[in-house]
Amino acid sequence: MKEKLIAALRSGEYEQARGALRNEEGYCCLGVACDIYLKETGEGKWRYDGERHFPYTFATNPNLEHGEVSVMPKKVQEFFEFKHNNPSYSNRSLAGLNDGDFTFEEIADLLEMEDDLTYEEFEEVKQFIGDGLHE
Repeated sequence: MKEKLIAALRSGEYEQARGALRNEEGYCCLGVACDIYLKETGEGKWRYDGERHFPYTFATNPNLEHGEVSVMPKKVQEFFEFKHNNPSYSNRSLAGLNDGDFTFEEIADLLEMEDDLTYEEFEEVKQFIGDGLHE
């Protein structure tokens, strides 16, 4: 299923946002995962409450009053076969990379590799790929 996430991140269908799974500007890479989960399974729901600090939440159980705001719910994590609800690449979480200055394209490049790379492994891969990843 990671292939679907990678394709979605590269598709241009989603605008990249920072600081939450989803906001008025777009989606975090983890929010894209939640949206794909919803489209693929029909399970889950985005809830909007513009008065809150995090205007959108995502819950896999539609009966929950509030869902997640910054990490994937357990069912989404399991759907994509991630080890964690905020997987780590190059010693940084996906949310941290997204909220830093990595683009969706660069995050997709990392997702094509094995997760949980150490910083040293990431540097080796980056040197091998060249300018394909963020400097």
